[in-house]
Amino acid sequence: MINRIFIIGDSFCDGVFHPKQGPNSNTGIKEEEAHWVNHVDWYYKDTEVINDAFGSRDHQSMIDYWIKLFPILTENDRVIIGLPDTQRQRIPIQDEKDYRKLKWSGGVCNNMFLTRQWWHAYEDFKTTNADNFTDENGKKYSKEWYDTILFFLESMNQSYTTAKNCKEVLESLYKVAPCKTYLFSWHDYILYPNPKADCVEDKNDLTKNLGMWTTQDMMWKETNGKKGNKDDHHWDIRTMWAFGKYVIEKIK
Repeated sequence: MINRIFIIGDSFCDGVFHPKQGPNSNTGIKEEEAHWVNHVDWYYKDTEVINDAFGSRDHQSMIDYWIKLFPILTENDRVIIGLPDTQRQRIPIQDEKDYRKLKWSGGVCNNMFLTRQWWHAYEDFKTTNADNFTDENGKKYSKEWYDTILFFLESMNQSYTTAKNCKEVLESLYKVAPCKTYLFSWHDYILYPNPKADCVEDKNDLTKNLGMWTTQDMMWKETNGKKGNKDDHHWDIRTMWAFGKYVIEKIK
């Protein structure tokens, strides 16, 4: 029996849980309209599913939290990680009290970082920002200055060497992971070639294995704006359904 399923990821994993009764119940939603995490949660009715995911999360923070789980994971647990590309640069949240916290039966997932994509929300999340530092003359750095630095770091994060290092780290961790683990990524390693870990299924692998890769934008165009969302390249309900059924089989 699977005791716990840990999901770690960005917006591709950031689904909202619905009651365990399952789809089409009075308190649930229609199965064909569910996020893939719902399909996993409904299938494993007696299993605790911990979904530690939020939009624009960076690659390294996901790896870090996976490592932190190693001491408590057992062969009866499962881990699913939805990885982005390596571009995103993380910025630390300034105060511990402002960490994004996710409580579960065994503790708390403390998310200590946000990324450049959250730049305009920094004041709300009290992250370390331009106001925290001054130059040798006591002058505060501007947000524009920080943008320049972050752009440089993001460029370095996309380098061949960075990707190669991530590949080697992921492959090493996968080999010693205490429980069955499934890794996937929305990144297209053919269109944007860089070293890819053998244990990660990317957009091309999933398109082949699922027989599809359909997005909110595609559905919006197909239905003349009646369904889906314009310029939204996250999965639509078709691929959500297909991936949900697929990942259930991958972690059995």
